[in-house]
Amino acid sequence: MLGQGEDQHYREWFSAAADRGLDPRGRILAVFDALAEQVRPDVCRGCPFLIALGELPDRDLASHKHAVAMKVWVRGQFADLVDELGKTVALDDPAILADQLMLVMEGVYATVQAFGANGPAARARDLVELLVPHPVATDRTFRES
Repeated sequence: MLGQGEDQHYREWFSAAADRGLDPRGRILAVFDALAEQVRPDVCRGCPFLIALGELPDRDLASHKHAVAMKVWVRGQFADLVDELGKTVALDDPAILADQLMLVMEGVYATVQAFGANGPAARARDLVELLVPHPVATDRTFRES
């Protein structure tokens, strides 16, 4: 059964990872750098919340609700990071980018057990690099620097 310990530990991990970047884009990439370290087989056996959702599909169970709440929190963190990014670049639809980042993260957790950290999961950061636009320098940017 999932408890507050896993929840708190994961929130601290995610927040610390997101704080490694200097700019909004760097913060997003830093989460995926930390994820690559976190899913090494000697450190992780998969996302405990994803495992709980698979093992406990009854939506009325407390552990299921807890796992969903954690996934909602992570999605919200990505939305916040994308909102920060939106202050530096034009985004067509920030909600879509946040969902794409969530899907990449979930894909890492879903594939690492079968293929290891050097399988498809090792390409997550490259995919995120393609998804997350770079800020475009403008004359205004140069004047403010």
